[in-house]
Amino acid sequence: MSKGDMAVVALILATIVGLDVMATRAILRDDLSERRQRLAQIALVWLFPLLGALLVLALYREPKKAFGTYAINRSAEFSIGDGDPYRSFPDLSGD
Repeated sequence: MSKGDMAVVALILATIVGLDVMATRAILRDDLSERRQRLAQIALVWLFPLLGALLVLALYREPKKAFGTYAINRSAEFSIGDGDPYRSFPDLSGD
């Protein structure tokens, strides 16, 4: 094998290992999966290096970041109350 061939092989191997490392980090950061599921995914990545890493990275779900506020109750906008947007039902207490 020539030096050029060895460089191409080394580049391909480095790319595959890099993808495996990225997939492994994504799996370990996934708080939504159970421990057994994470271990199975890591085994998939390293037993089938290219296919496993591409599969995990394609199906990886990014956790949604919290906005720091609560969602607005849109049904309150259509209430028949006293105009209070935070009350979704009319006040029937008689006061």
